[in-house]
Amino acid sequence: MSNIENDSHELVNTDHKTLERRIVRKCDIYVLPLLCIAYLLSVIDLNNVGNATVAGYNYKYFNTTPLAFTLAVSAHFFGYMIFEIPSTLVTNILGFHVWLPILMVGWSITSATQAACTNVTQLGIVRFLLG
Repeated sequence: MSNIENDSHELVNTDHKTLERRIVRKCDIYVLPLLCIAYLLSVIDLNNVGNATVAGYNYKYFNTTPLAFTLAVSAHFFGYMIFEIPSTLVTNILGFHVWLPILMVGWSITSATQAACTNVTQLGIVRFLLG
């Protein structure tokens, strides 16, 4: 009788491990590529002003000083540092399934708004929000 109980317990453990393995594999197949694409787009967006500077889009376009332009471009990091912890707390409250799409839509709108900037102050504000 004891052997039968042990065998059934091992069978349940094996099924549990198999189920967990299948769930992790599904997450890897469906979620990981989307997160990799989102990260790739984020890195491209972070570096787009640097690439545009090489192409001639620099502080002269905004009629400002190099220091003001550099601060406007670097505002991304200030926004990132300030909003990182609150964003994590909101993620704990809302969950990834709600908060991640909100962040992605906000990020895409803010990134598109960056093209409409006509002075260095607007660029600084948009880059801060982008962070």
